Amino acid sequence: MDTESNVLNYSILIDVNEKLLPLQFGAGINLRKIHRCLGVGMGDDSVKRSALSRTLKEFVPFTDWMKGNTSNDRVDLINIVIQKIDMFGKRIGFMNLDATIVDEAGVALPGIVFLRGASVAVLLLLECEGEQSIVLVEQYRVPAASRMLELPAGMMDGKREFIEMGIAELREETLFEVTNESLIDITPPCASSKGVYPSPGGCDEYIRILSHHRQVTRDEMNGLEGRLAGNRKAGEKITVRLIPVRDIRIHTTDMKVYTALFLYNAMLSDKAQSPERGSKRARTEQALM
Repeated sequence: MDTESNVLNYSILIDVNEKLLPLQFGAGINLRKIHRCLGVGMGDDSVKRSALSRTLKEFVPFTDWMKGNTSNDRVDLINIVIQKIDMFGKRIGFMNLDATIVDEAGVALPGIVFLRGASVAVLLLLECEGEQSIVLVEQYRVPAASRMLELPAGMMDGKREFIEMGIAELREETLFEVTNESLIDITPPCASSKGVYPSPGGCDEYIRILSHHRQVTRDEMNGLEGRLAGNRKAGEKITVRLIPVRDIRIHTTDMKVYTALFLYNAMLSDKAQSPERGSKRARTEQALM
């Protein structure tokens, strides 16, 4: 029997915000496989624990989540049980955990969490002959059990900033090129350095919403529609679609599309009401249009 793959008492103490937190691994975790990914499969127990502890601390979504909960006076994070880890090579890509956490009255709060970190999405608005269209990407989504039309989007890789990542995602998923200066961050000010949360009841993911507006010719529109794109090595099979803004509600159920349109229109409204009230984002957008 692979004892490492079915151990409940394998635990690591994580020092965060000057507090030692007991961290356990659920019975479904295959530690032997994780150790092999980290290159310490043949090492002794202390080497394996050290490598695993270091890898956990390098997974930014996990450390950010722990710091946020341990620095909040309204809750008390008592214990964490990691139920599943998906490795992307030698680094953690996704993590499922079950946390024991209570509020000020000592009442237990729902603690099942899926950690994946920050993402970026881009609202690409193309205007041709007086009509605006949104560039969407069509692909099969296994969790939704259907093909979907969505904004170009992707996970942050921990190396690039949001604008840089937005440019990379547009290039990869649509083959469309934009510059740093032409991408506008329309994420609401209340999101500060983070973004909007699509599913905070179960997932830590937050999304920065960027936008780009451009006048194009009919030939350019025809060249984009139906274009094949995506990272084939990552299993992406994407078809580019152009949908008129007026028809968007009959074509997509992607929440990111509606959030981005609302934020874009709010930015334009603020700019129209008072140029001085507009943010730096709005003033930049005004200069581009």
